[in-house]
Amino acid sequence: MRQRVQALERVSPPFRQLWRQHDIHGRCQGRRSFVIPEIGAVTFDHASFIVDEENHLRLVMYSALPGEPASAAFEALLRED
Repeated sequence: MRQRVQALERVSPPFRQLWRQHDIHGRCQGRRSFVIPEIGAVTFDHASFIVDEENHLRLVMYSALPGEPASAAFEALLRED
């Protein structure tokens, strides 16, 4: 996540300014599983944040669980062309 934020901060001054304000609301986090046809069930940690004043826009971040076989398979799938 940190690398993605840093990349967005480099290319978007508005993102950089808003991100550094830490003005987020409605935080939600947990664990969720998805069935991916090529792999099967993959479990992710997730966190979401409301990022606009009207509470209509939400940033959702999913991260595969480290060390899980399905997580490694999912990461390999993402690297395929």
